[in-house]
Amino acid sequence: PIDYERLIERDSCVTAMGLPVHKGTVGLENIREGILLHGRYQPQYEHHCEAIIAALIDRPNVTDSSSNLIRQCDAYLQHVYLQEGNTETMNQGLIDSAFIIWNQKSTACKEFNSALRCTIMDQIQCHSDRDQVSIPFALYNMGLSGMYTRHPGEEKRPVDENWDPRIHDLDFVAKQDENTNSQELSPSGSGDVMVRVIRSSCHWYFSRLGSCRT
Repeated sequence: PIDYERLIERDSCVTAMGLPVHKGTVGLENIREGILLHGRYQPQYEHHCEAIIAALIDRPNVTDSSSNLIRQCDAYLQHVYLQEGNTETMNQGLIDSAFIIWNQKSTACKEFNSALRCTIMDQIQCHSDRDQVSIPFALYNMGLSGMYTRHPGEEKRPVDENWDPRIHDLDFVAKQDENTNSQELSPSGSGDVMVRVIRSSCHWYFSRLGSCRT
């Protein structure tokens, strides 16, 4: 049996599995090109959108509105790029929404989880029904920022070129700046983990759920 408590042992409000690198999630050609150019491939939000759109050829019912899905992906990427100068934050929020743990142990987490679900549902209502497309933008829109540790026991650091979603868990915390009311997101306003994305090597595509290769 799976010990679900281990997956939330550090008490993040939400725990999800990182999107696995697979031809069905990001496209085989994108994976090959990434390995050729960089020696490895990291999932890209744009590539995930492309993979879903490409699937429409054989599975037209993969979404409730193909035109809305295309516009949704484009609008998100343009918005984030205009705000940040890049779209890296959208890559960080890629998860497999088939398995999500909602930790309801504390009042703070209950309030955060409710806000996150409402934000995701707002995006689905406005655009398409593909929640994995909406979730990265919802995390961004709520003012969350990804942090990770390269080795156990180290302090968390912002995502950089050393972050590898296959081997590093990613913790989303409230941004600490004048534009974000982090106190509304985090009970202490001091970097509490609101969402944890488990390294994609733990995905059931590659190993038994709850038993990771790394």
